[in-house]
Amino acid sequence: MQIDFLAINLLSAVLSALLISYFVKSFYKINLEFKNQVAFTILFGLLNGIVSVAIRDMGDLVNNLKPILLMSLSIIIIKLILDISILKSLISFFIVALGIGIGNAIVPLLFNLLGFSVTNITLENKIIIAALLNLFINVVAAIFIFTIKPIKGVFSSIKNSKTVIITLLLSFLLITTSASLQYFSNNFNPIIFTIITLLTTIYCVFTIWTSMVSYKTENQKIELEQQKFYNESLDNALHNLRRFKHDWVNNLGVIHDMLQEHEYIAAQSYINELLETDNKIGSTAILNIKNAGLHGIISSKIKLASDRGISLNLKSIGTIKDITNIKISELCEIIGIFLDNAIESTENENDKNIEVCILSDDSNIQITIKNPCFLQPEINKIFTPGYSTKGMGRGNGLFIVKKLLEKNQYVLNNTYYNENEKQFIQELAISLSKTTP
Repeated sequence: MQIDFLAINLLSAVLSALLISYFVKSFYKINLEFKNQVAFTILFGLLNGIVSVAIRDMGDLVNNLKPILLMSLSIIIIKLILDISILKSLISFFIVALGIGIGNAIVPLLFNLLGFSVTNITLENKIIIAALLNLFINVVAAIFIFTIKPIKGVFSSIKNSKTVIITLLLSFLLITTSASLQYFSNNFNPIIFTIITLLTTIYCVFTIWTSMVSYKTENQKIELEQQKFYNESLDNALHNLRRFKHDWVNNLGVIHDMLQEHEYIAAQSYINELLETDNKIGSTAILNIKNAGLHGIISSKIKLASDRGISLNLKSIGTIKDITNIKISELCEIIGIFLDNAIESTENENDKNIEVCILSDDSNIQITIKNPCFLQPEINKIFTPGYSTKGMGRGNGLFIVKKLLEKNQYVLNNTYYNENEKQFIQELAISLSKTTP
């Protein structure tokens, strides 16, 4: 009997190993060598099968520790033989285990409904039923694994998806645990089993639904606030532009009369006033930025620079609307840090002009920020925490930028100093396609 159960557990462990290999290849797009897959399948199957059977009769304490022991062994084998990170090993094992847990919840119920008694006692004496039970559990697990990839695409479009995924996994864990406790009991009751499974399923669906509705509502609120800010900025810019155009004909008439009367000094003074007014109105390049978040952060920094007697000259080529491959909140944080540093640095310079240039096409967005800087900074140190030329307790902004950019393969940052122009330059290139730049 021990040999029969050993064979069943070996087969189940081998099937689980195949599912893990498939998950790693399809979900993480990792090309596994055939010899590694074979070695992993054999070792995973032998260790899990033998250990699972060997400790069956070692008492309740050892049996209670069996899941932890098997999980630890499995994760170590996945990491070492498939050569992936600990995190990916954990996720791969947990997802397959979750699939098997779902199978444990569904298959025994079906067997009992078909008249095959599935409890600890009956399985001890019905090896064929036990083998079929394990086979169908792995089939259910395989179906679950095959659906993971399209589900990944759905979750990738949801903001704060990690919390939703964790809630989903915990809910499924609750379902499978309660179901397993039912069918492993010696007095299996299909009605109680069905009620518990139904209630936990309703809990799962309700939890996920409320989470997604909550995040959707919050995201809509943020988008509305950003759009409101964008609309207000746009209305102000258009109002100033219309007012300026309305007065332009009158202004030309005044200048014409002054020149006719040979009032050249007065004409020059009047023109200077017009130029000063034009500078306050600002460049219409801001109107090309249709993304509410980016528009808002740049508008606020233009005002901040103006309040400090600094001219922030913006140039934009192309319309900037949808920005993919980076969270808008993170992009705004990065641009905000760059512009704050540029404004603070420019305050101490004779040249009070900051240049911002944004180039956009279908595949890329490039943002360049140049500020005057007479003394060359230590480029190799500016991204380290705490380093600053502005005194103690400063210098964490660029370190924050570094941490934000390290996790994003679609955004590149180039920082350098132009000795000839005496300018400190930050360049940010964002790829809008899924091809790594």
